[in-house]
Amino acid sequence: MKRKVLASLLCVAMGVTMIGSTAVFAEDAAEETTEEAADDTAEAEDADAEEAADDTAEAASDFLAKPDMDGVDVENAKIGISIYQFTDNFMTLYRTELVRYLTEDLGFNPDNVIVQDGKNDQAEQTNQINNFITDQVDVMILNLVQSSSAPQVTDMCNEAGIPVVYINRQPDETESDR
Repeated sequence: MKRKVLASLLCVAMGVTMIGSTAVFAEDAAEETTEEAADDTAEAEDADAEEAADDTAEAASDFLAKPDMDGVDVENAKIGISIYQFTDNFMTLYRTELVRYLTEDLGFNPDNVIVQDGKNDQAEQTNQINNFITDQVDVMILNLVQSSSAPQVTDMCNEAGIPVVYINRQPDETESDR
């Protein structure tokens, strides 16, 4: 009888061990499946993120690519730039980077890139624009003291046949369409 009891206890112990092992294996399998699914999801998200980053980098590269400068005499072209106020920190950074871009990246002669301070005075800036017209600059880049003066400035530049680019302070929509 001791043998039967011992055998029964061994059978019960084996059964418990098998059930326990199966439960552990099932739990491990579930964890592995969950981890694999998480890894697959993470890999898919990483792939999507990499693709988005590549697309963004490509778009940025296209946007920042050097423009077609065929037919532009960068050595002799004159650019007149008037900034509403040099004491504005943002516009100081902007004009510094603009001049750097024009001279270093595009190759314009630094002596022909004329930058002036509007001193937050529209009359002063209008005088600078008139001087640019008299000096026959090839293009003007303007950060107006008062965006409401854009129609008059545009008319002056159109009459002189000089293209004008407004930066930072946009003229109203009807003026932008002209």
